[in-house]
Amino acid sequence: MSKKDASKKHSVHFSTGKDNWTTPKDFFEDLDELWGFTLDAACVDETALCDNFFTPEDDSLSQDWGNNIVWLNPPYSDLKTWLSKAVDAYNNGATVVILVPSRTDTIAFQDYAAKICDCICFIKGRLRFGIPEEPDKKTDSAPFPSCLIVLDKYLTTAKINYLKSLGLVMKNL
Repeated sequence: MSKKDASKKHSVHFSTGKDNWTTPKDFFEDLDELWGFTLDAACVDETALCDNFFTPEDDSLSQDWGNNIVWLNPPYSDLKTWLSKAVDAYNNGATVVILVPSRTDTIAFQDYAAKICDCICFIKGRLRFGIPEEPDKKTDSAPFPSCLIVLDKYLTTAKINYLKSLGLVMKNL
């Protein structure tokens, strides 16, 4: 098999050519009950999950996330930049819960997620993301596993127990 054919064969696991997907609402709402998110840092107007939110026009990466409790389902095409921003916000007082593909072999995961997170939850099964044009329409399951990277200095037992109901939880020591 040529490199081109091999690349095409595996491309479904990395990209559909789209970078704009909606978070499953029921998945978010359960997390929101525990965390009480105050900022959706990466969304479009139609898919904002919090009263306060940043769209691409707002350029979330250049904004101060303050001491917010941040929900982040970032564009997956530039995870390193988004994870770096989340770490900076966390170091400056924000709590950040990040939904990303579970690609543990990547530099973004190794250098940003794994080193600083308070815990990571590897979600059982595959999530069903939506498309902003039809936010309530269910799509097929994602072609990749997902995880939650949690940057929360005040991580409670209740939060950890809920995350355990979603999948394997690893806590940083």
